[in-house]
Amino acid sequence: MLGAGFGGLELATSLSERHGAAIDVVLIDKAEGFTFGFAKLDVIFGRVQPADVRHYYSTINKPGVRFVQAAVEAIDPRTRRVQ
Repeated sequence: MLGAGFGGLELATSLSERHGAAIDVVLIDKAEGFTFGFAKLDVIFGRVQPADVRHYYSTINKPGVRFVQAAVEAIDPRTRRVQ
């Protein structure tokens, strides 16, 4: 699965809940994590530090889902390969 934004995280979670360890989903994103939109306001107003509201993809612990931090350089839909 390319991209660990809201869509990627939701789909990975749904697949894990439905199929558990019977699946092998590789979630790929170039970033190490994300900050939920509204939490950024707390950072802006100095209530929390950026690290306090950062969610790291490496901490995803869903059966059948693993995270790989990498940049996608090319997609070949014909051969179904990602570089």
